[in-house]
Amino acid sequence: MESDQQRFFRLLESQSWNQSDRDWLLNYLGSSKAEQLRQLLFRLYQDDLIAGEIIAPDISSRMRHQIATGTGAVMDPGGRMRNKRVIFKYGLRYAAAILFFILAGVFYFGELSKSSNQSQETGDAVHLNDDIEPGRNKAILTLSYGASVMLSDSLDNSLIRQGNTKIIRQGSGVLTYRKEGAQLGMAIPYNTLTTPRGGQYGITFPDGTKVWLNSGSSIRYPTSFTGDTREVEITGECYFEVARDASMPFVVKAGNVAVNVLGTHFDIMSYQDDSLVKTTLLEGSVRVTELSTRQSQLVNPGQQVEVGRNGTLRLVTGVDLEKAVAWKNGLFVFNNDDIHAVMQELARWYDVDVIIKGNISQHFSGSIHRNVKMSKVFEVLQETGGIHFEIDHKKVIVSP
Repeated sequence: MESDQQRFFRLLESQSWNQSDRDWLLNYLGSSKAEQLRQLLFRLYQDDLIAGEIIAPDISSRMRHQIATGTGAVMDPGGRMRNKRVIFKYGLRYAAAILFFILAGVFYFGELSKSSNQSQETGDAVHLNDDIEPGRNKAILTLSYGASVMLSDSLDNSLIRQGNTKIIRQGSGVLTYRKEGAQLGMAIPYNTLTTPRGGQYGITFPDGTKVWLNSGSSIRYPTSFTGDTREVEITGECYFEVARDASMPFVVKAGNVAVNVLGTHFDIMSYQDDSLVKTTLLEGSVRVTELSTRQSQLVNPGQQVEVGRNGTLRLVTGVDLEKAVAWKNGLFVFNNDDIHAVMQELARWYDVDVIIKGNISQHFSGSIHRNVKMSKVFEVLQETGGIHFEIDHKKVIVSP
């Protein structure tokens, strides 16, 4: 019986495909079975993909060997792949299109296998008065006495000393707190880090705990941890990698929810315009408590707890972890999401207002990098057909 890998190579060498072949290849390249293949191909062609250049439609024997054996290409001192030249065969332009969308980290849709006539019909589905740049590393640091400091990638220097703590602003979009000496007879200051819509930022606490903030989020925290617990408060969405300290548990409060941890990796989503507070665990264990009812739930890796604003608590198993933390890894990942869920996430990152007109029934699955302009996202979304986008300054109109 022919394996998936054998069929993949046979199709790439074939001069003609039927509809069944096209559907199978699209599904295969988008499945978990092809994850290693997608990662290898993206690494090999990352320069071309980032530049927006479509890869020609074929794979060389060298690439075949590397894919089959799981080996990578040689890297130069700068970390880029060398010897990327590929010998291409003639006539697999459809394969090139699919491979480009997958390798570039763009969406894969079942609808992509529609005829080129339909693609031409939807080719004008994105109307631009202004394109929208993607979000970037930016945040506002509000100090305990009310002063605010704007943070961005362009700055890299020592900021300020608060008590026994030194705050370092780094150009990689991370704020680092370093404890220097003992706190003598002073109250511990509390600072707040806030990311606007279209922003993201990270913070490292003196204990080594790391936190990443998604767009439209905030975290309030002491400049150094003392006492019996390490406690912070968040809004929006944050991803935590908590340093283990059994003598001082870590507590995260998000609205009506408290998450108690020792040392673990987890994500909390608590946007005000969402009906649920979601806590998703990747490593370790946490206990989620609804503060008004005192209901609590122990969470294991791969599980998620949803807490309603009315106090309901539900454990979800078999969670798509890639989707839950995609934003932290620089991606949008959708899994059968409707247009409202898709546009809500895009609106936060691109800082736009969205108007959805009419009934749009399509659901979307796939992934795309967050570092592309908004029009590029819409060009891919429109491949489903029957959907139109209009960008007018900071407003986006979506219609059937």
